[in-house]
Amino acid sequence: HVSEYGYIANNFPLRAKEIKTGAMEAVAKNNVVVIESTHEGGKTGENYRIIKNAMENQGRELEPLDFRFFFFSWHRQREYRIEKSEPLGRTELDGYFKELANMGIELDDAQKRWYLAKYKVLGDSIKQEYPSTPDEALSSQIEGAIYGNIISRIRSQGQVAASFETDPYAPLYVS
Repeated sequence: HVSEYGYIANNFPLRAKEIKTGAMEAVAKNNVVVIESTHEGGKTGENYRIIKNAMENQGRELEPLDFRFFFFSWHRQREYRIEKSEPLGRTELDGYFKELANMGIELDDAQKRWYLAKYKVLGDSIKQEYPSTPDEALSSQIEGAIYGNIISRIRSQGQVAASFETDPYAPLYVS
């Protein structure tokens, strides 16, 4: 049983490599390796590679050494609710809740209240700690990313354009 491998892989990559090449390799093929973790570090690192491998195994018959992917979303937990009698009204996360609805994830007001309360404490880290989908879990912001919080916020509010018309004669600066 490996707990918080995502944290280890993000903060101590050499330890994560040693766990993978040492401890996991010591497990016999008829035994089970359980890795439970909140993912950290974006789309890099040992934890990410193991998760992606397990995700690619979905829907096929597994061999004894294959990893099986499990994902437990916050919105499927019955206790993640704040019940009140009055309707919720407009919130700063309406765009995010609409994105979820477009993916078939319908939330009631009690769930939205709970998520909003957690968002007030965690800020943008909420998607790392309480992801709604596996892809969201893997797209967690890398600590120290310049403008990461700002980009995440404007993306969730639909303010990042998918395409735009370019002026071939104007200078283009990319950083």
